[in-house]
Amino acid sequence: MATKKPLVLSDGTICELAAGDALATGGGSGSAVIDFGAFPGSNESSVAVTGQSAILATSAADAVWMVESTADHTDSDHAYASLFIVLICTVPSPGVGFTINARSQDKMQGTYKVRWNWR
Repeated sequence: MATKKPLVLSDGTICELAAGDALATGGGSGSAVIDFGAFPGSNESSVAVTGQSAILATSAADAVWMVESTADHTDSDHAYASLFIVLICTVPSPGVGFTINARSQDKMQGTYKVRWNWR
């Protein structure tokens, strides 16, 4: 059986990780709380991720849903949140951080927890 090599995404192309190559390291990660407010809620919310002194304008920032409850929403609510709420990160501000924007066609309410990372 042939040895399988890890696949990586490089400049929009999926390719095999060559022998001796290493995956890029660095960046940051954490969690943040998105708050849509009390009833009747809002279609949009955002949270600033700051204190990222090594982040560059060319860094890529991501936010994802985790099945992790808050005071307002259960694990199950978080598991289905991606069906109703889209997370979008802004272009990073060098040496500062970025903003996570959350948008929904419906009014949402309360707090949701998200995980973020940048590289």
